[in-house]
Amino acid sequence: MICNLCICKKFVKVWSRKSLLHTELHIAVDTSDIIPKNCVFQSTNLPIVNLATSTFQCQHGINMFRFENFLLFKKKAMSECKSTTTTLLKRLLSASSRLELRSCLLDIGNYVVENQNFGSFFRVGEVLLQALKPSTFNMLLPVEQDELFYSIFLRANPADVVLLLSKPPDRISPFVVPKFVLIVERFCQHKLDQLFTSMANADDGRRPCDRSMQGQLCQALFAIPDRMVGLLKPREAKKRLTVYWNNFCSAYVRSLGQIDDQLTGAVVNKSELEMSFHGALLGKACLTGRQRRLLEALLPFALRRARNARRRGRRAWFDQLFRACPADAVKQLFTDLILLLKSASDLHTLVDDFGVVDDQARFVLSRSLLFTSHFDTATVPRLVIGYLKLVGGEQEKVLLQEIFLLSLQNWSFKSSIVNTTVQQQRYVAQTLLLTAKELVRRHWMEELENQAAPFVLDGMYNHLGGLSSNVQQLGMVVGEALVSMLKMPVEDVKFNYEEDDFVASLRAMLEDELPLSEQESAEDILSDFTVLSVDSTDEMIPIQINLRDSDDDEDEDNSETMTDHYQLEEDEQLMRRRKGQSSQLSYIEDCLEQLLCVENDDYDCFEMALLSLEKVLFKERSTPGVGELAGHAAKVLLHLENKFAQQLHDQLRVKCLVGCVISDPLNVAAYLCQEFHSRALTVGMRVEVLRVLCTAAELLSRDANNNTKQKQQHVENSLLKSGALAPEQWVRDGWRAVLQQRIEAKTVRRQKYDYQSADRCRVNRFASIAAGIFDMLIDRRHTVHSTALREPLVLGVFVHTLATLLLAAGHSAQLRSMAKLTITVGWPEHCNHEEPLVRAGLLFAFLAVLSRLPVELLFADLGEQNLRERVDWLERVRTGDLDPNCRQLAELTLNTWNQAILRMADQIFTCN
Repeated sequence: MICNLCICKKFVKVWSRKSLLHTELHIAVDTSDIIPKNCVFQSTNLPIVNLATSTFQCQHGINMFRFENFLLFKKKAMSECKSTTTTLLKRLLSASSRLELRSCLLDIGNYVVENQNFGSFFRVGEVLLQALKPSTFNMLLPVEQDELFYSIFLRANPADVVLLLSKPPDRISPFVVPKFVLIVERFCQHKLDQLFTSMANADDGRRPCDRSMQGQLCQALFAIPDRMVGLLKPREAKKRLTVYWNNFCSAYVRSLGQIDDQLTGAVVNKSELEMSFHGALLGKACLTGRQRRLLEALLPFALRRARNARRRGRRAWFDQLFRACPADAVKQLFTDLILLLKSASDLHTLVDDFGVVDDQARFVLSRSLLFTSHFDTATVPRLVIGYLKLVGGEQEKVLLQEIFLLSLQNWSFKSSIVNTTVQQQRYVAQTLLLTAKELVRRHWMEELENQAAPFVLDGMYNHLGGLSSNVQQLGMVVGEALVSMLKMPVEDVKFNYEEDDFVASLRAMLEDELPLSEQESAEDILSDFTVLSVDSTDEMIPIQINLRDSDDDEDEDNSETMTDHYQLEEDEQLMRRRKGQSSQLSYIEDCLEQLLCVENDDYDCFEMALLSLEKVLFKERSTPGVGELAGHAAKVLLHLENKFAQQLHDQLRVKCLVGCVISDPLNVAAYLCQEFHSRALTVGMRVEVLRVLCTAAELLSRDANNNTKQKQQHVENSLLKSGALAPEQWVRDGWRAVLQQRIEAKTVRRQKYDYQSADRCRVNRFASIAAGIFDMLIDRRHTVHSTALREPLVLGVFVHTLATLLLAAGHSAQLRSMAKLTITVGWPEHCNHEEPLVRAGLLFAFLAVLSRLPVELLFADLGEQNLRERVDWLERVRTGDLDPNCRQLAELTLNTWNQAILRMADQIFTCN
């Protein structure tokens, strides 16, 4: 029968007591004399204190008096455990001598060893970190400190220790900080690998914590470095972080070694082990940008174990690790794995058929590695094709044909020819020819002849019509090879073009008969890695991964650093000299013809054409036809190749683009906005487009008759100060410049000539066109699904650009709608973005809106509730953001908001 009468009521009463919820201790009590042996519990895994949720069946009656005695005994035991903990902590807080402290730490250590349940160490650990006193702790000898204090954290439940170290007490004295850092290092050296190994058990009873705490434990492991950064000085924190990640990688590799030993020695069944926790760690490392370092430490060990498993006829466990990773992290992890490896056989040994089975890995093989980035050599396409060959089957054929068609379409489209660099086009051409060669060799090309022929003809036509000689040459070489491979019904296609190193490398690649999967030995990768030591030492050597010849790279780096400074000075002097020469070109047509000249290999002529174009665009008296040719000049300048590797080429090119926008604002800005949202543009080029729009807007907001030399000098200062390769620094400098400009504008100066009044009289040319450019840049058809805004750097600069355009618009008629779009773009999707640059962009946008629009209009457009959410977010950023620039910008924005609210209240009070 089922006993669910007053017994269950009694259990509910006991379980609801606060003491049991607080301690969560499991009490082992002999209940054989109280509960009959034939009573079977329906939930046997629950502790004895959780019997309120379980019912039990018995065939005989239970002596209720004896059962109540058992409950009273259990209640007494729990209260005694709680009183023991409280007594020990009180003794620790009141210890004033060496003997008292030593005795108390010994008792706490014994108590921690006896209570290994999850959650039982939190209170003890917090009191240990808070109760240390220099006067008493320093009385202990160093050996006693190790044996009595630090050993407590090594003997406690490791999951409790990790969670405690990730959230140390708020009130921690400076004396405890070095002790806290030492606890972290010793725990990572001696206990972290045991934690990782125990978390691989499929049975929750053998784990230090429940399966539901797995995500929180991963989060805590990656939060410990942030806590050390908050407690230490920057230089010391940098050293400790290096030691922490070395210990972390070491423990990760050791734990996987222990798991592999258990599988090899048949100590446990494979069903008793799982890799979900280790996969979750890899996924979390991918989110924080630590995945490459972890893979670099793991690959040498994984390759050796995987090859040993293959010799014994077993399957490697590395693919199980990837299968246990979150789906969002697989793409980045698989990409880094391919870039770190050199041989297709090694990739197949590690992951087996994972690359063609998993959707994210399949996307990496077919698209991500081949079209979203480019490399100087064809190593990656060779590795991908070789891996597919080792996988074999129908999947190899399908993926090879898919890669061939995608690369053929990318090579043939006119937009990809115009909007991508020559290096990217060459890389796609190498991929195209390699896949075509493999399809011809396997006799799989006949199925694609009718489908590929139109793309081949279109690609040849678009390449031969290109403006650059490199583009035309690429179309000739690839077109000849594809026509012969596809056996198209045309005459033999032969072009006359110049033979160079790239053409020779393409011919050698087509004639190479070495199998793609065996071009590099599987043992070579071990020589490229410095094997990570797994011994537990106090000082860990930083991991050094050398994927190339380190000696040659160091020599080259040293020689480059010695000559960079002198080369930069020579370039600047040469540019100043060129500016003063009288043989400069005077018309835009001549400059563009010189820049696009196919046979122009003269560095002086190329540089003179670029400098002349800059002078023509910024000329005081506008040259006839500049406005009509500005759009064509912008198309040439945006994709102009730096074929002489000139250091100041990008900066000068951006200055010329600014001149094009000033000459024909609407048309050139429309072209730049369209290119910004195109898929083929790189991240650096998108940032350049935003820089050009910002600088041009600032210049157009001033008088058109202003001194051109001063205008040109302003462009040089704003662009050369930022540098073409440091857009993040440019964003911050730009914000400071705008804030400084606002401060100076409100400063009263006593001087003979009032330049500020003269500035107020200038005509704002940008005000009339600001709304049009703003709408083109923020076009909802592109912004919602734009791939350009997926990069945090581009997103942050994009929001900053909107704010800059709003500030430059002055008193435009569409200022209200522009302000509403500026403050709503990216909110609330990116208000808690992990990148500080994005958060800073949103803060600056809010500040720009407050400086241009009255608060009354903001309340009318956005509503009081939405504004209150933004103000609360500003307060959270001001108090809790990790980036100091964001905190400072949030404080400035809050001050501006409070001043605006006070002005509105003052006006309301005055009117009443």
